[in-house]
Amino acid sequence: MTKEEYVAKRKTLLDEAESFVNAAKFEDLEAKKNEISELDNVYEKQIQAQADMEAMKDHIAPAVEMADVVSGEIIADVDEKKMYEDAFSKFFLGHKLTIEESNAIETHKFQNDTIDSGSNALVIPESLKDAIWKAATEAHPVLNAVAPTFIQGDVVLIVDENEDADGVWVDEDTAASGDDVPIIEIPLKGNELVKCVTVSWKLKKMSISAFIPYLGQKIGEKVGNALAKSYFTGLGQPGTEDDFKGQATGVVTKLEAEDETPQIVNYTGTPTYTELIQFRALVKSGYADAMYAKSDFIWNKLANVLDGNDRPYFIPDPTSGGVGRMFGIPVFEEDGAPNDGLILGSFAKAYGANINEAISLYMEDRVKDRQTDYMAYMIADGSPMTTKAFAYLKKSA
Repeated sequence: MTKEEYVAKRKTLLDEAESFVNAAKFEDLEAKKNEISELDNVYEKQIQAQADMEAMKDHIAPAVEMADVVSGEIIADVDEKKMYEDAFSKFFLGHKLTIEESNAIETHKFQNDTIDSGSNALVIPESLKDAIWKAATEAHPVLNAVAPTFIQGDVVLIVDENEDADGVWVDEDTAASGDDVPIIEIPLKGNELVKCVTVSWKLKKMSISAFIPYLGQKIGEKVGNALAKSYFTGLGQPGTEDDFKGQATGVVTKLEAEDETPQIVNYTGTPTYTELIQFRALVKSGYADAMYAKSDFIWNKLANVLDGNDRPYFIPDPTSGGVGRMFGIPVFEEDGAPNDGLILGSFAKAYGANINEAISLYMEDRVKDRQTDYMAYMIADGSPMTTKAFAYLKKSA
């Protein structure tokens, strides 16, 4: 059966089914719907069989020249990225694969002893990675500010503790003073971040083209929520008596751990102008990139701080990149920020993050529940590089 024959026959059956609807012949309608479904199944099996046969015909490995090898990967004539994307979607939706698609899946599997020595994960295609990151950053502007490195293993950040030394000039008789500048080391470990999306088998009937955008949105929301929250209030590495798991160290955690908390201004009720000025003065201009707070705090507290003429200091301005400005600084709605609090500082310049292992995806079917779990797994860490780059306006207990 050719495609044209299939389309024509299906149209005829649909027309007949529609006539049964108009005539209220529901038994005949149900029979006609089954006939249409059977036609679809036959055609789908025929297409699959043709694809398998084509894959087996005259299969000869292409000649490879040095110019075709980039970073250890062979660049074939076909669009490998698109083929892997389709194979990835079909694999996770439970569809049958052609020989080439099966080979592509096997090529992109790797063992992960951290989870299970017998588990196979699949490297996600670029389109899914982009969809995940798009969903995460749209919900959390702080993720747009942090620029992580991608280094396997533990990383140590070297931070210059005395920035004032940069302003010193010398003459030809004066030795350089760089060796005298105190530094601090900030270790970044490998913390596991695991998020799961559960999909019903009925929902898995979606088209292949719709699968990656859907899964990217769901995983992006969960991963984004976890990362953004950890950048603000993550607890860091557990001690011997702690029962939480290793995670990124948040700005709030770091500021609250300092003696006498010099980078924190407390308020009660609604912040006053004086408290906001004190808060702003804690961060010098080079780090005063942005303010972050939950939507409730911005519109119910910050927007209600008025001057002597009942004019708000917070100016709504969506063109600034956030939702408004305070003292000329963009203010962003960020759900990962602490409750009833405001964070000022530069995540771009003063928050270090490293991703040891990029996101991979696991799948497990639960037959009795007729559901499939898609688990995203990554290894990452982060920490503020200096507390002087941040300030926290905190509601008093």
